[in-house]
Amino acid sequence: MLSTIRSYGLAWCCVLGPLLALLVYGLTLLVLVPASATSIEFTYHSKAGTQATPASAAKRSGDAKAGSAPAQSDRRGDVKADPTMHAVALHLSGRSGYATASAFLYLASVAAFIFGLVVALRRLKPISVAIALVLLGLASWAIAYWAPKPRGRHLVVEALLNKADQFDELKRLAVAGSATGDTVASLVSFNTFVCLLSVGMILTALFALSIRPQDADLDDSELKSRLVSLRLALALASAILVIGVLANKALVDWPLNLVADAEAAALKPIADMLTLQLGAIASIALFAAFAPAIIAWALDVQRYRALTGATDSRDAADLPVTAIKRSSADARTGKPAGGDNLVFARFSAFAAIVAVFAPVLASPFVDAVKAILLAIPGK
Repeated sequence: MLSTIRSYGLAWCCVLGPLLALLVYGLTLLVLVPASATSIEFTYHSKAGTQATPASAAKRSGDAKAGSAPAQSDRRGDVKADPTMHAVALHLSGRSGYATASAFLYLASVAAFIFGLVVALRRLKPISVAIALVLLGLASWAIAYWAPKPRGRHLVVEALLNKADQFDELKRLAVAGSATGDTVASLVSFNTFVCLLSVGMILTALFALSIRPQDADLDDSELKSRLVSLRLALALASAILVIGVLANKALVDWPLNLVADAEAAALKPIADMLTLQLGAIASIALFAAFAPAIIAWALDVQRYRALTGATDSRDAADLPVTAIKRSSADARTGKPAGGDNLVFARFSAFAAIVAVFAPVLASPFVDAVKAILLAIPGK
């Protein structure tokens, strides 16, 4: 049984994975985007260039004969969008945008959860992993559904979306007769629960990867395995962070597109503040979680090199002559030339840092810093 799973497990994932992703995406769209279309009376361009609605076809014919209906240009770029239909389109676009961001968030979360679970089961006792799962589930549920929501989000998101339901054309877009703002708040809580559960499994994996073995148990293959796991964990956690910030951005931009430009401009600082808070808090938490695990691994590598006399692996052009000679000697003795290859990151470290702090770098905080620097004399 285990050999069959080992041989065909990933092969079946190639088939079932996309189907599951499409199913999750479809279900998310059903939550926010209704299947029924609104009953809007559209105005169509006739062959003669006039505009008319089906209800006024007879009147249009009579007016055209009397010459009272001037022909209008068919150049769409010179015509402003109809306010009612434009509001409906923006509302549907906002719903679809946040549903799409949620689907990507689920995909990254599922991948992180499975990865964390596999690492934890390989390095911890099954009973310990089971207890961790129960505690993570309870903690994630409590935080997602009972913890205080970010201040200002109700004003920018829930209140505006509930208010939009008071308009006849937008009210028809409400799903299952529930207020749109309340529906979105429930979906945000569920998304938070999913993210926290997956991040909790990443933390469980980091806990397992940070347990330092005794000197007698230090092994090159084990250190390399921990290195690969740490890199994958960092990539998955960074993906959740970035997708979460983008989803939050789509969430706060959706209601602002529905209100007047002056009101949207007044509320935009609050929306930017919510995005900055999420990016900053997640970046700080990510750094606090990975720093101890990377330090533990680096200390074990240092201890392993001290015990075995191994060295760091670098390109020959960057090594001094003595090190190059030593690498050649290692090749003659059968040891790996250049050292042990136990390096967490070099150039990729910069990319990882940028990925982690990208939400902060893209926030209004950077704009404020630039404004301060420009105000300094001589800059």
